[in-house]
Amino acid sequence: MQKHPITLEKGILRMFRNKHLLLVVICLSSILFFPVQAWTIFSWWQTPSWVMGDEWVEQVDTLYQDHYFEDFLYALEEKYQKTLQINKDKSVSQTYTPNLLAQNQDHLTSFYQENKDLRVDTYKLLLEVARDYPDSLVAKIIYMTQEYPKGWSGFLFPTVEELTHFGPDIFPFLADLHEIYFACEDKLNIFGDELMDEKSWAWKLDGNTWPQYIMAIQLEMFDKMIALSHRLENLEFVERIQNHRNIFLSCMAWRHNESYLTELGYGLSFPVNRAEQKVQKIMEEYLQKSRVIIKKYS
Repeated sequence: MQKHPITLEKGILRMFRNKHLLLVVICLSSILFFPVQAWTIFSWWQTPSWVMGDEWVEQVDTLYQDHYFEDFLYALEEKYQKTLQINKDKSVSQTYTPNLLAQNQDHLTSFYQENKDLRVDTYKLLLEVARDYPDSLVAKIIYMTQEYPKGWSGFLFPTVEELTHFGPDIFPFLADLHEIYFACEDKLNIFGDELMDEKSWAWKLDGNTWPQYIMAIQLEMFDKMIALSHRLENLEFVERIQNHRNIFLSCMAWRHNESYLTELGYGLSFPVNRAEQKVQKIMEEYLQKSRVIIKKYS
């Protein structure tokens, strides 16, 4: 796969054209993250030397654990605190109710079902290409991404049914978790604005680097949630959140691999063989239909 001559800046601007869609794309949603349609729109600008997802995620997680992103996250926190002055009267605890949770859960269930149906139809066509060209790299990517990572659909926050198990005393704790979650959403949008700003340091980040910062923002969110759970001695949620962090890493690796396909569909890279030409046409149609679904539920 060869890179399209379109500049990185134009590629990023295309991804960030609709700010509301950006929120849908980057943010984790109330069930940790969206399925394929969301992150595929935000697909990575790949480097010529393709690194498989597991290796890529391990590299980023190691950098995070080694405090490589510490200065960036500290500066981002300061910018976020300034935005709180504008919205200081808003409180998650006032909006987190069983009725609202049920409404969001039903909305997302319908969203996922339409995504799933579209994905099943698309991968039937992609698997035909993989069988016809079994030795190609794109075939390997198709086989690796045909199934979602195990556990991807699990809910980070309790479902309506689970609330009866935890009881009403859990609500203040859940409100605090949601504050951390929504802070992560805001920080992702702040960083997105920096990527758009030609005068910002972030504008100069290449396509293999700026996704690492997005991942670091979300890893920090998980760490804060785990720390809060430890502080309140809620060991059940420590295990729950840690499990979702592991799932998140698996999904990031999976989505990194799938970005190989979506870049072909978006025209951000040239197909280098007949197999990739066929994949490109399939992915073009898939991405057009996925945008319709996202618009419907945004």
